[in-house]
Amino acid sequence: MKSKKVTLIVFTLFAVFSLLLVSCAAPAATAAPAAPAAPAAPAATAAPAAPAKKILIQYMPQNTGNPYFERILVGFQTACKELGTCDVLYSGPAAAGATDQLPFIAEAVQKGINVLCIQANSVDALNSTLDGVRAKGILVFTNNSDITANETHRDGSVENVDLSKTGAPLLEEIASVMGYKGKFAIVSATVDAPAQLVWMKTINDLLKNDPKYKDMQLLQVAYGDDVPEKTLTETEALLVKYPDIKGILAITAVAGPILGQVLQQQGIYPGGPNAKNGGVFGVGTCLPSMCKSYVDKGIMPNVLLWDPADAGYASVYLAMGVLNGKIKIAPGNCFDVPGKKQLCFNDVGLVYAAEPFIFTKDNIDQFNF
Repeated sequence: MKSKKVTLIVFTLFAVFSLLLVSCAAPAATAAPAAPAAPAAPAATAAPAAPAKKILIQYMPQNTGNPYFERILVGFQTACKELGTCDVLYSGPAAAGATDQLPFIAEAVQKGINVLCIQANSVDALNSTLDGVRAKGILVFTNNSDITANETHRDGSVENVDLSKTGAPLLEEIASVMGYKGKFAIVSATVDAPAQLVWMKTINDLLKNDPKYKDMQLLQVAYGDDVPEKTLTETEALLVKYPDIKGILAITAVAGPILGQVLQQQGIYPGGPNAKNGGVFGVGTCLPSMCKSYVDKGIMPNVLLWDPADAGYASVYLAMGVLNGKIKIAPGNCFDVPGKKQLCFNDVGLVYAAEPFIFTKDNIDQFNF
């Protein structure tokens, strides 16, 4: 009886010990199903919350502080926002000297850019530098104006308009308001500015060879370097130096509104309080928003331009297309830009993104740039 009791006690103790073992092991057993937290591994795969690295595009204008170039920047930013695969850097010198962009190019390369879009301040002063940038595998496009006769130092070019066809309408605008007769002057950017050089060549050729302009005399080309203060000084100096001047043609987007400002302040525009011998006519290139008041008041009969943003917008789609292999830069090849016309490369790998337009009192209210 005693041995049965002992046996019963031993059995009971064994059962209790077994239960204790099971209860101790239970956490491991319950923890084991936690192993299916392994499917959290996909979260690690999805953890590329860090998306693929975006393409970095550097837009470099001739100089900063110019509303025209800031409008081009809007085009770059808009296209990159639409695509979601690129970012835009914007930097450049305060002055538009031939080599002032060099340190900014070096800085952009150090930041790891994939594309350089530049409006060069000279058609040849940056050639070796651009060659060095391309040697690093960076695409180089000229923007808004090209490095004419030096195209082998860049990959392609996006201009807003065919500059060789824009000088003629600029001359026609000043000539028509002057009645194709009289003395006039031009306010330009820098001596080396590529776009203005193209326009001046056309203007000089027409003045020399087209009988329509035989009674017009170009007195001087003044250079304001696209710096507002200097442009203002140069414009005012023309009026002092040539008291019999009949017209001023501003061929930069900086000079346009400054010309309107000077004519208004001095009251010498046609119909102005201080106008003599019919007054001084002023026309030129200008963002419509910056010359609207002068056009509305008749101080400047009209201004000529296009939407500068088109060049920035098209440049992004070109760059991304070249990088992903969908666009090949070659004469006659074309590519699509959303909401725009199809753009086709000419024989030097250049496309035109916009068309020149004359803003007048009747239409200038329709534009918001």
